[in-house]
Amino acid sequence: MSVGSFIRRKGQTFLIKAINKIKNDNKLHCIFIGSGVLLKEAQLLVQDLKIDHMVEFWGQCGHDTVLNTMSWCDVFVLPSWEEGFGTVYSEAMSFGKPIIGCRGEGISEVVEDHKQGILVEPQNVESLSIALSEILTDEKLSEKMGIAAKKMAETELNYQHLAKQLIQIYRDSCSA
Repeated sequence: MSVGSFIRRKGQTFLIKAINKIKNDNKLHCIFIGSGVLLKEAQLLVQDLKIDHMVEFWGQCGHDTVLNTMSWCDVFVLPSWEEGFGTVYSEAMSFGKPIIGCRGEGISEVVEDHKQGILVEPQNVESLSIALSEILTDEKLSEKMGIAAKKMAETELNYQHLAKQLIQIYRDSCSA
């Protein structure tokens, strides 16, 4: 599953190409939720690669639909770059889903590589396809990362914990 606006920096076209690269190795089905200027381009890429039986585009959906889908998907993938930590990562983690995100971006400040998910090189189809294949074929690793992701979401990404951290930042800046 992937959720995000269809704009270049969200990386959906890289995910589509990664799916194509591993299509023969895995039983894979990917749901994209979101809309944007590059949606049509992504849909055409899926058709050109002849993987439309493996990919669904749901368009813009309500938050309840997003969360419901997250509850049953196997992995959450958002290979975006040039952005901070997106809320959708923590939502997927709260459902115990392993994450695939980009190294050196906001997600890498939260997720440890191969602990709560896998961090890949930005804009790199090869790195993304390897990560996808690894999570989809190694059930023990996927389950272990999902458990760690859920634990992190419950203990470090909840509003109470984040509010305490923000209060401490304010206190530290006022006493400096």
